[in-house]
Amino acid sequence: HRARRGEFDRAAQVFEFLQERHPRAAQPSAWRAKWHVLRVVQGWSPSPDEDGELALRACRGALQADGGSSLALAMQGLVHAYLRQDFEAAAGSYDEALERNPSESLALLLRGTMHAFMAQGEAAYAQTQQALRLSPLDPLRYFYLSLAASAAISAGRYDEAIALAERSLKANGVHLSTHRALAMAQSLAGRTDEARTTVARLLRLDPEFSVGRFRQRFPGRQHAPAVTEQL
Repeated sequence: HRARRGEFDRAAQVFEFLQERHPRAAQPSAWRAKWHVLRVVQGWSPSPDEDGELALRACRGALQADGGSSLALAMQGLVHAYLRQDFEAAAGSYDEALERNPSESLALLLRGTMHAFMAQGEAAYAQTQQALRLSPLDPLRYFYLSLAASAAISAGRYDEAIALAERSLKANGVHLSTHRALAMAQSLAGRTDEARTTVARLLRLDPEFSVGRFRQRFPGRQHAPAVTEQL
């Protein structure tokens, strides 16, 4: 989650070790699934489709180890939503995770993000805010704040989205999707000069970024085309 390439790649090796060492534990495989999603998010994946298949395989391994793991179910929902754009399957995974553990903040956070992909802004905003309240001291706080910023954008709460994204970047300044969300919120709020500055920072981190590339990869491109049309 430090999003530095060397440390990120090292994490995959650690997950492999943990999966071999603790084959009956769900957590290593569940987090390995999220690793594959993050690799696509960061633009480091040579094959997003292959990472999607490997992520689902990791989720299946986690659920074979512990069929009641709310974390594994939440990650399975993430893979379906972000890498497969199968929101029906994602919703089923998130709902089952929350049935198993109503306080599974990641399931709430990710389900809220799915609603943002579907242009259901108020539902997205409400659920990501609930996730923030459930996990106020989470070591992945930057991730919660980043996704909450995207949800706020979908709800038209641009100033709040800016504040959330800025807080996220203070905790992790190299998470690319947070820079993207901040630039979008600033632009939609009419703060064009600030958006240009944010985009310049983003391009230093990801020189290959373009609006066309973002539109192509945006999970909600078929469900919420109005979002990308504003860019």
